[in-house]
Amino acid sequence: MPHNEPLTSLGIFQGLPENRRRELVAKGQVRHVAAGERIAERGQEVDAFFAVLEGQIKLSRSSLEGKEQTIYVFGPGEPFCLCGVFDTGAFLADAVALSQGRILILQRKAFDEAAEAHPVLLRNMVRLLSGRLRAALELVESLALREIPQRVAAYLRHLPVENDEVRLGMTHRELAKIVGATPETLSRALRRLDREGMIRVTEGRIRILDAEALARRADQG
Repeated sequence: MPHNEPLTSLGIFQGLPENRRRELVAKGQVRHVAAGERIAERGQEVDAFFAVLEGQIKLSRSSLEGKEQTIYVFGPGEPFCLCGVFDTGAFLADAVALSQGRILILQRKAFDEAAEAHPVLLRNMVRLLSGRLRAALELVESLALREIPQRVAAYLRHLPVENDEVRLGMTHRELAKIVGATPETLSRALRRLDREGMIRVTEGRIRILDAEALARRADQG
């Protein structure tokens, strides 16, 4: 797969002329990563942003006691570490590869030059960051105010669905970390939603049976 292909689906590059997009990609660095490899860590100075070309990247934070909270799992076509092009401060989380894959690294200088010539990049970036902020606020609300089944329903309703099947893009263990549950508690919550006819869980795959009921469950306090 040509390493510029995933960029055509990146929201921040929409509206950018194709020749300019190719120039940007040429200025980037493609890096192969192994499962478990640390891409960036909390406290690290970062002056670039990254995009997943293949594989999955997990963004998480850990307490001094070693408890880990998964914040987001990025898949192909998704950018991460966006603060690297705006903020000179330290990275606020750990980014680790969940699987073997490839990422694109684009330095701040290259992005700044492109943004000066094409302001649409900045509008796209603001739109993307706004969506990430909304997702973060929903995660905080979910962890603080909802029971596990409601948290699971809230997370599932926002995932991409293809032929009524959720594109989970992660293991159940990682999903458990996102919703603040143990794998066992997550399994019980999924079985409960299954019994109530909202989803069907088969061999690790989740199919949405009643999207409206799932949304109502997610909105319960």
